[in-house]
Amino acid sequence: MLLLRIVLFIVLIGSSLNVSSQNSNESSRPVYIGVKFHFSGIIIPHRDTLRQIASSTPRGLQIEISRFNISEKSWRSCNCYARTGFSFMYFDYGNRDQLGQSYNLAFFLEPYFNVNNRLNFSYRASMALSYLNKPYDENTNPVNLFYSSALSYMLNVSLHANYNLKPNLILNGGLFYNHISNGGMKQPNLGMNFPTAMLGLDYVLNPVSSDLTKYQKVSEFNRELKYYARLIASLKTVEAFDSSMSDVQRPVYGLEAGVIKPISKLNALLFGFEYISDESWKLRNQRWGEDFDHRTFNLMAGHGFLLGRFMFSQQLGLYAYKDYPNTPSLFYQRYALFYQLGKYLNLGFSMKTHLEVAEIMDVRLGLKF
Repeated sequence: MLLLRIVLFIVLIGSSLNVSSQNSNESSRPVYIGVKFHFSGIIIPHRDTLRQIASSTPRGLQIEISRFNISEKSWRSCNCYARTGFSFMYFDYGNRDQLGQSYNLAFFLEPYFNVNNRLNFSYRASMALSYLNKPYDENTNPVNLFYSSALSYMLNVSLHANYNLKPNLILNGGLFYNHISNGGMKQPNLGMNFPTAMLGLDYVLNPVSSDLTKYQKVSEFNRELKYYARLIASLKTVEAFDSSMSDVQRPVYGLEAGVIKPISKLNALLFGFEYISDESWKLRNQRWGEDFDHRTFNLMAGHGFLLGRFMFSQQLGLYAYKDYPNTPSLFYQRYALFYQLGKYLNLGFSMKTHLEVAEIMDVRLGLKF
């Protein structure tokens, strides 16, 4: 499963850059090389048990390379220009003994607005593979309940202001909201949420005139309902609670289906359901001598942000049927990123959370028709 997630990450990067190269001529693909400093941040203590360890200040360094897609075809996919690329991010969480540092390799997607002005704005969504060097350990680091595995994931969203000092030099500042979790692979996994403030510079190879073509805004879009069905797969760890047992991973799998109703060029409403079989609960039943049903049936509704071949969705889920305990409410949130591989096939990942606490991350492969 870990290998599958890494492959998914590489496919998303490679597919995006490949699409970019098809959408524009060689001379109209400016390449950005950026250095950014996360000079201040806070760690949000979303549990009382985290308040003491969350009192430090995270700081970081980010180095990135990206491509600015300025073709007409790219514009017409979202009525905007966008950058795609990847970055290396280093964070020191201000508590080296208990929280340590993380090293993150991220893919990002960044739509731009008002790009014909010297000052323009953008927002970014990114996914990263993360290595953390101070995970929870029952004996040596018992207070770090944020994460318990060295290999985890980072998701972040950010808002940027960009000022063109010169055609090939851009000053930017931004606010990031970062989340690190292992996707439920190992407990404890309360997840670390830490907003940061950033200042940075981009150097542009092969810069273009700031007076970019002003394509006419496309207001027409396909309003027809789209239907989707996807297979779901992940793993969860069942922890041992005495010396006669060992930690064991069990599969989580299921089916998701529903409809997508476009309401604008960039936005859609989503309605559907998901059936989940969590095999970790079968093992828990055996270990605890209980008899909970390990399956759930859930109703979902939410919003999808459409950007070319990508869709980023945010949905609210309702447990229509759930027998096993430990869920804090009847509702949960699901955040997902999908890439359309062809006319019908799409591939992506999703994260399920209960408010600020991540429960599980999975991969999803399906059809849209």
